Amino acid sequence: MNIIIWNRATPPQRIRVDSGEHESMLIEKTTPDAHVGKGEPGSGPVKLAIVIGKDGTVIEIDPLAGPEPLVSPAVDAVRRWKYKPTTLNGHSVEIETTVDLAFPSVK
Repeated sequence: MNIIIWNRATPPQRIRVDSGEHESMLIEKTTPDAHVGKGEPGSGPVKLAIVIGKDGTVIEIDPLAGPEPLVSPAVDAVRRWKYKPTTLNGHSVEIETTVDLAFPSVK
C-alpha cells in the first residue's frame, strides 16, 4: 500500500508507482525486436526505469539491468509506449515506475 502525503496548495508533479499497479494503464505497446546486431538473436530480461508524462507518453528511460545488446531495442520499444494519463485528486501527474521486458530465445 502506497501512502502519498502532500500540501494541497502545491500538489505533487510526479509520483512513484509500482510497475504492477501501473501496467493496467498501458494502452499502446510496441514489442521489442529480439534480433539484435547482425541478425543475431538475443534473450533475457531487461529492466528499465521510466517516467510517464502527464499526457501518457514515456518521457524518460533509464536502463537498470539486462544484456547489453538488448537494452537498445528495449529502450526503442518502450519509447513508443502510451499510457492512460494519470490524475491525482484532479491534477495531472507524472509517474515514475519500472518495466521488465522479456526477450525469449529466438533460434
